Amino acid sequence: MADQSSVNNKMANLNLDPDLYPELDYLMNAADDDFDVQFVIDGQSVPAHISFMKAKSEVFRSMFSGQWPESGGENNNNSNNKVVINDTTPEAFKVMLIFIYTERLVLSDGKDLNHIRDVLKLADRYQLKRLAANVGQHLKSMSNYRQH
Repeated sequence: MADQSSVNNKMANLNLDPDLYPELDYLMNAADDDFDVQFVIDGQSVPAHISFMKAKSEVFRSMFSGQWPESGGENNNNSNNKVVINDTTPEAFKVMLIFIYTERLVLSDGKDLNHIRDVLKLADRYQLKRLAANVGQHLKSMSNYRQH
């Protein structure tokens, strides 16, 4: 596990106060054996906790119920709990994962429309309505929309 100054720097980069989100260090930086699934996006491994994902999304509940090949059920060959995700970026997936853990939208580049689009597509794919709503609010604030 990272030392406290390293943790504080990572949390500051995410615009999250480590005192308000002490669990995020563990959730994002724990040892590999503390995670129960590894998502692979563009060759990059993104570890996660199935229970959090299932709690937030019906799609993840179905995925990890043994009904999908991604679930590692007995009728497929995914015994190592690795799930390959296509059509997104590791950065967008991490934004989704941080939202699942904290209910906060933390964009690495809040002005990059491609990045924002990728996050919105993930919110739609995994039926994360609050994430989609947060992205919509972010886009609205970007446009300096004013109601008259």
